[in-house]
Amino acid sequence: MKTNCDLEISFYNVLLSIVFLFLFTLSLIGNSLVIFTILSKTHRTRSITNFYLLNLAVADLLRSVVCMPLTLLSELTKCWLLGPMMCKAVAYLQPVGVCASAYTLAVIAVERYYAICRPLQSRKWRTKKRALFTISLVWVFSFVCNTGSLFIFDSVPYRTQWTCDTTKGPLIDFLYQLYITLVLLFIPLCAMVSLYGHVIYALSTAIVSDHPTMQQSLIQAELPMTTFSDWLFASVTRVPSINGLNAKEKQQKEQSLSIPGSKKCSLSRPSSRLTSINTLFGTPRSSFDTSMLLRSTNQDKILTAKKKVTRMLMTIVVAFAVCWLPSHIWWLLVRASDLATF
Repeated sequence: MKTNCDLEISFYNVLLSIVFLFLFTLSLIGNSLVIFTILSKTHRTRSITNFYLLNLAVADLLRSVVCMPLTLLSELTKCWLLGPMMCKAVAYLQPVGVCASAYTLAVIAVERYYAICRPLQSRKWRTKKRALFTISLVWVFSFVCNTGSLFIFDSVPYRTQWTCDTTKGPLIDFLYQLYITLVLLFIPLCAMVSLYGHVIYALSTAIVSDHPTMQQSLIQAELPMTTFSDWLFASVTRVPSINGLNAKEKQQKEQSLSIPGSKKCSLSRPSSRLTSINTLFGTPRSSFDTSMLLRSTNQDKILTAKKKVTRMLMTIVVAFAVCWLPSHIWWLLVRASDLATF
């Protein structure tokens, strides 16, 4: 059996080598910079999101180091040179890195959902200790759910050479590939789409509410109460006026004193349909011109930030799907073709 595989010099191999080396260098430098930047911070200055980003960088770095150089070597030589033990190790560690990366992204989606949509509830469990515990669970799950690769892959003879491939037959190959697609792609992708969908809907609702109609603009121009302190001061000022009213008027007044809110995941700000500020405070409206200008500028900044967050979340989901969906579909088709011709 021939074990020394010849390296062919061709335009395809040169181009493939350049692409692989560029991507490997980019991944190595980028992830290393992320790891160095986060580790250079003190423990107190590291946020919960920093822990997840650090774990994501480690998982991506592991996948790049294990996958890319050896894949390039196999593509250039058209055979496996490192023996059966390395075949099993590489076939096992590659999906481990992919799984850890995918589920770290899913955990970040959960963390962002609660931080944006349910901030009060998230304070109970969004701690650094729980973040480290969650990261540990991600790695344990990644190592456990990919143990099948240790039994399926091996270094096997192929024509006059050796190759690292599956050894259990077309049916097992197809079922295992289906399992890998479900666990490594479908579940985390569905989680990200669902959670980021709720967040994007909430941000979109807030963006729409920041573009008032003409009637709302006139009301807000008359009463620029956009903060909780404005609402509270106005409410306290109005409380004495409830006395002397009939029951229906009292009920309407009491309802007007309730804090506006939403039971769903929504970031829209409270409505400003209150009485005139001159009526409430008896002061000229000109004293609030500066405050109105500052609030308008602040709202423009918040609106811009909301749009950026929405685009970023959509980019994350699309990038994950574009990077991994074609690969999983391709291997499913390959395994299905092998099963059909068996």
